[in-house]
Amino acid sequence: MVKATAGESFGEQTAHGLANAAVMVAFCSTTYGEKTGVGYETYQELKYVHEHSSECALIPCKMSPLYPPCPPDDAGQNLCKLVFSPSLVYVDGLEEKHDTPVYIPSGELANKIYEAIEKSGRLKEVHVDGGVLEQLAELTA
Repeated sequence: MVKATAGESFGEQTAHGLANAAVMVAFCSTTYGEKTGVGYETYQELKYVHEHSSECALIPCKMSPLYPPCPPDDAGQNLCKLVFSPSLVYVDGLEEKHDTPVYIPSGELANKIYEAIEKSGRLKEVHVDGGVLEQLAELTA
């Protein structure tokens, strides 16, 4: 996640973040991984992490009942089929309430993500300004 303000390039921040990441958390909506042609898109992020898997672990978060993601384009669909294999364990960001899937509370999701990063063995490599859990909670609020 980047925080670009007016006049700044979110693309440069995204590239810097990916190039220096030990872990990427993918918040998987139904269209996650879509190739939109913008350049800085989830398709490119996912492709980068897949091609650099020895340097950067992928932790997917299921944020939609449809998982793995199924973006509307062929390139995105193919990449998602490749990367989100049945053996890749995801963090479930949903729960059922009255037979309807809803997001779990952000603090709970942050804790699950923290545990997943810890289990990946890369927690010591993760650098986040401020507290890890506070940042994760802010991102999912």
